[in-house]
Amino acid sequence: VGHDFPFTILGTCLLWVGWNGFNAGSANGADGLAALALMNTNAAAATGLVTWVAIDAIRGHVSISGSCLGPIVGLVAVTPACGFVQPGWSLLIAFIATVIVYFLLLNKHHMHFDDALDVAIVHGCGGIIGAFLTGLFPEKW
Repeated sequence: VGHDFPFTILGTCLLWVGWNGFNAGSANGADGLAALALMNTNAAAATGLVTWVAIDAIRGHVSISGSCLGPIVGLVAVTPACGFVQPGWSLLIAFIATVIVYFLLLNKHHMHFDDALDVAIVHGCGGIIGAFLTGLFPEKW
């Protein structure tokens, strides 16, 4: 993650706001589905933030960069599910994805994987986890 923390925080906020339009806008209307997607998007981002900071606190080092990665993992993980699950499931999806991605990033150096911005793990693995969990918790078939 970048070293200019104000811009890192700004970028995270812009991603979070933009993701609301992306997920809710996918409903093609201002209806209940868009509201569900909007609620799930924000719930998952908040869960990712709280989960990441909690793990950091348990490990003894809360960081701004971690506080910015957590919501992104939650957003990525809930994107396939945001219109198909109830808000409680979006919390669980974000929690599971954030925990898995956190520990994958801790072990990145053992995998001999060069990803300076953690994009492949955060977006790739977070998205795969979210897509898989979408199939476990859908309300609509």
